[in-house]
Amino acid sequence: MKEVTRIHIAKIPYEIEVGAKKEFEQYLKALENYSGDADILTDVEIRITEILEERGVKKNDVITMADIDTLKEQLGEPREFKTDDGMPSDDAQETAGDTNRKLFRDTDRAVFGGVLAGVAAFFKVNPAVVRILFIIVALASFGTALLVYVVLWIAVPPARTAADKLQMAGRSVTVESIREFNESDEGKKDVQAGTSRRVALVILGVLSVVGACIAAMATLTAAFAVFFGSQHYVIEAGTGARYLVGAFSLAVTSGTLLTVLFILGAYASFAQKLTKRVLVSICVVIAVGLVTFGGAIGLAKYGSYQHSYYVDANTRSQTVSLPASTRSVSSLALDSDGAQVKYFATDSTPYAQLHAVVKDEANLPTVQMHIEGKTLYVSVTQKQNDNCRKTLWWCGDSQPTLEIHGPLLAALSADNNSMIEYQTSSQESMQLSVKDNAAVTILPGTIKSLTVQEGADSVVSLAQATVYALSVTNIGSSSNLEAGTVRSLNVKDEGSCPSHVRSARVSVWKITDGGLTFNGQKKSAATMDSGCTEIDIEGEEDS
Repeated sequence: MKEVTRIHIAKIPYEIEVGAKKEFEQYLKALENYSGDADILTDVEIRITEILEERGVKKNDVITMADIDTLKEQLGEPREFKTDDGMPSDDAQETAGDTNRKLFRDTDRAVFGGVLAGVAAFFKVNPAVVRILFIIVALASFGTALLVYVVLWIAVPPARTAADKLQMAGRSVTVESIREFNESDEGKKDVQAGTSRRVALVILGVLSVVGACIAAMATLTAAFAVFFGSQHYVIEAGTGARYLVGAFSLAVTSGTLLTVLFILGAYASFAQKLTKRVLVSICVVIAVGLVTFGGAIGLAKYGSYQHSYYVDANTRSQTVSLPASTRSVSSLALDSDGAQVKYFATDSTPYAQLHAVVKDEANLPTVQMHIEGKTLYVSVTQKQNDNCRKTLWWCGDSQPTLEIHGPLLAALSADNNSMIEYQTSSQESMQLSVKDNAAVTILPGTIKSLTVQEGADSVVSLAQATVYALSVTNIGSSSNLEAGTVRSLNVKDEGSCPSHVRSARVSVWKITDGGLTFNGQKKSAATMDSGCTEIDIEGEEDS
């Protein structure tokens, strides 16, 4: 049995045969005399430990003479490295060729952790190509690729020494190759790379702080709006709502984790170091964040399905009796707070139906209708109570809708938060009176001449209808009218308005034949603002 003794190589303890130790010390001495550089010798020792591990010799194992012979064979003898003229010998050049590459993190060319630069070096491609592909994959995978990046950041070692960088480039690790690398421009660019990396990390830190603030504010605002705002009753509700409450809770958790992720990123950036503890924390935060975000989406979709199910299951319909002379009416006046009326002009027998989402039929809105002259007056009164909303949160989600099928109307009047949709195939003229806070929509059809009187905060939508001549009068503040292409537009306002309210807005796509008339004066068909009324010709830029 051969005598062994203790030795340390690159601070790793080994047992070594006495004869092998003498041979090894002579070899190291020769390398030291040749290199004259302590850094080179340190890199060589690290490479020696790697070669020993490849041969199965690990910490505290015994190094034999055969192992020393293998080291010399792979690293080379110092006398082989240079010829008399100072140039590398043929043997040295042969050993400097490409060999099997090893995956490292390339911290010299890193933007963050050097993972992508290391992958680029491993596959001998430009790092920019790998980074572009990674961004595409990250977007396509909804951020899952970022988790893979963090895992590789933890698992793949950085290329710290010259030997590591040579292996990353696929070059043989010998004393000569280490020396050449350290003396090359590539080996001297560490300082510049470090400066660029520090600048990039500072910028990343600032962006992370901004991201943390935005994520925190968005999360707090959403939480406050639900738990203390007008939708507070949802969190008190029973069947169905709990899925949306759960989805919201997971979304808030996901937002909180996003804030934590930005904070960790800012800490690592400003500290300019990334410890394994921080890396593991980032990995856990990303994993849990993806799970909570996915859970929030799943619960929200299921809650939406439950909502639709309860609405369909609890929609009540009721036939409403029309006055006997309804066939002779030519105008409709609606006074209905929050209810919606859909009027369909037809030549058939008039009829009406009421649709509402309520707890039971006893809570259906009350409809009152009477005729004065040629005008049908309609009033819808809701009887839905707060108890329904709190116990069955979907009760108040859908507005009651009254459908009326009746004769062609020459005039429509809406008041008191009323909402009317009117549809006709074609008619010559019509007058609309839309008072405060009411809304009127004209569905697809043709009206050759339309006159609109708008009150404050009213909304008129003609975008789906074909209108030839459009006249808008008595425009109230903050009112809004939208139309498509018209032949002529005649607008008249009162000429004065308070300074603290929003101007009325009349918006059309184009004016073709008759042009624009404002307060009795012909104007060019172009966007204008009188101070009280803004006229917007949206399609003028395409002319």
